[in-house]
Amino acid sequence: MIPKSVLKRLKSHHYLTKEFFDTLEIHNCRYQYQVFEKVFITIAKMHHINWKDIYNAKARNIEGYTLLCICLILIDKSLKKEFRLKIIDRETLLMNNFNHIVADYYKYI
Repeated sequence: MIPKSVLKRLKSHHYLTKEFFDTLEIHNCRYQYQVFEKVFITIAKMHHINWKDIYNAKARNIEGYTLLCICLILIDKSLKKEFRLKIIDRETLLMNNFNHIVADYYKYI
């Protein structure tokens, strides 16, 4: 489960707005894997960190974990919107380790 402190941050985070989502220009991705690259690299650059630091974030690092959650939510939204993937296909791409993050977020909002 996503910690409550992280969920509170996610609920009003500016990266999850439509305006930020549109700046990612996900529609330029031709392949599904490019969505992962675009989201992780863009958010990492904005924070002057290596994208792997976000991907490997631990729950005890609230800022890193929040960024990981944001990335996964944006990836899920873009796979649904741009590639019209069903939930089962998106879950397969996100892997079992991360599906609960997206599910927790949608339950919360």
